[in-house]
Amino acid sequence: MRELFEDHYDADVSLQPECASARYKLALCAAVAREMRTVADAAGTKLLFLVVPSRLDVCEGFDLGWIDPQRWPDWERGRLPAAIAAVVRATGVAYLDLYQAFRAGGACELFFRGGDSHWNEQGQALAARLAAGRIRGEAWLE
Repeated sequence: MRELFEDHYDADVSLQPECASARYKLALCAAVAREMRTVADAAGTKLLFLVVPSRLDVCEGFDLGWIDPQRWPDWERGRLPAAIAAVVRATGVAYLDLYQAFRAGGACELFFRGGDSHWNEQGQALAARLAAGRIRGEAWLE
């Protein structure tokens, strides 16, 4: 049952951004984000989207897969989180794109190793600090 806990990289969005499946995924993401905004607005609740980068975009090298730029010349590191950020930006909801912070904050040291591509305690702590700063900056708790 491992596949239930694995986050798959949206390679189509990153490697072939104009293909039908990439456009479909982004349209689906946009529809979900708009619905989340509608629900939050109806409940009078603030909403903050976090754009979480994949370790494939953040790390230069990793023990769990990588993308060969010779084979995929259209690949751009960071294209996937940028596409998601554009989708959520269009909703008008506050968002925080963690891509640059993760690239600058230790990159591969923010993720587990040994077959687990999720962020570790360091990555979670960095994201929590940045999200808390954004929430304080918006004065949502006052």
